[in-house]
Amino acid sequence: PAFNSNIMVDDISYSCYYTNQLLYGKTYYWHVRPFTSYDTAYWQTQPWTFTTAANVQLTQPLDSSVLTDLSAVLRWEGIGGSTHYIYEYDTVPTFNSPALQSGVRPENYLYMSIYDLPFGTTYYWRVRAYNDIDTSAWTPAWQFTTPSGITLDYPTDNAVDACNTISWNSIPSAPYYDYKFDTTPAFNSPELRSGTLVNSTSIALADLHYGTTYYWTVQAYNAVDSSGWCMPYSFTTVNAPTLSSPSNGITTSASSRYLYWNSICLNTTQYEYCVATDSNFLSIVYNGTTTGTSFYNSYGYGMTYYWKVRAISNADTSDWSPVWNFSTYCYSNNTYLETDEAITLLTHLPTEEDILVFIAVQSN
Repeated sequence: PAFNSNIMVDDISYSCYYTNQLLYGKTYYWHVRPFTSYDTAYWQTQPWTFTTAANVQLTQPLDSSVLTDLSAVLRWEGIGGSTHYIYEYDTVPTFNSPALQSGVRPENYLYMSIYDLPFGTTYYWRVRAYNDIDTSAWTPAWQFTTPSGITLDYPTDNAVDACNTISWNSIPSAPYYDYKFDTTPAFNSPELRSGTLVNSTSIALADLHYGTTYYWTVQAYNAVDSSGWCMPYSFTTVNAPTLSSPSNGITTSASSRYLYWNSICLNTTQYEYCVATDSNFLSIVYNGTTTGTSFYNSYGYGMTYYWKVRAISNADTSDWSPVWNFSTYCYSNNTYLETDEAITLLTHLPTEEDILVFIAVQSN
């Protein structure tokens, strides 16, 4: 503030002044007074001050972030008046290991792309600026960590009723994926299946067995490193279809109706259904197969029917579903539906006979 250093400027004829000769991280004082050939004004009472930037500001990747790839783009904000930037990244915060990498970027290139990083490694990085007269301090070191390996996606661990496709997350810089799939967590049974995929993160599995627990794991690799096998997931395939309609134990007025069940997507090719008038299925009424998930036929009045379904694939046949039953109303010229039975009648698509019965209820 005494204005007695060697950095002084006077005798300019403009109302502004530009310099690129300032040092990094320095505080400067300045004041102005006008003058003419015959007089000079007083200096302003209180000088103003400003401080130049001491170092670069890092921006990306964020400090302590975990990457999703084995490459990174290091970015920072520039400092006006700088002509170049020096960057360093290393696996130790002291920046003195054999893995140390460094370089110089020109003033308009405020980033550095790095590739082929190893899995599960923490890196530290920093940047500093310089020009013809000064070099800034290093930034405080930031750090980031590369992905340690594959994250399994679908089916979730311990899932039940999974489909026949497994998938995992992508690591763009590691395009090769080894997978293992088995009925034991040691991956050493005769059922073991394995393979390698390129730029693909899912696979459809054929010939799965119903009601079976499977274990699976994946590893990624590229030309320079391998992730190692990830922690295995398991899933259990459904052991039988789930019946859905008509509801178990319902009494219905329909003489013809559909029976519905849920599909099983384990390369199932067909479903076998069985309908009987006894729960032991000694008196079978209908028995057959269909590629769909429903069966339509006629049923007698005043009867109770028991039904079950099982799935069939090229590799296996599932267990029979739990047995459900439904009953049909018994109609005669002297029998009418009660009010709640009439409401039940409206819950399905009516036949011609249903409509006549419903009219009889209303008139009664």
